[in-house]
Amino acid sequence: MDVPGEPQNMTNVHLREIGEKVDRLLREVSELKTRIAALEMGQTATLSALRVPSVRSDH
Repeated sequence: MDVPGEPQNMTNVHLREIGEKVDRLLREVSELKTRIAALEMGQTATLSALRVPSVRSDH
């Protein structure tokens, strides 16, 4: 015979584990967004540098 409340306790344990995994995913997504933004800024800077006409010294 099951102890009253035991299934509910297991449900709470599983919900807590799911919540922890969701929290971890949210942190990882946030980190990825930060890293992607940094890459985009670097790409923008590189493209801007390539568009600047070079100064020639052969005048």
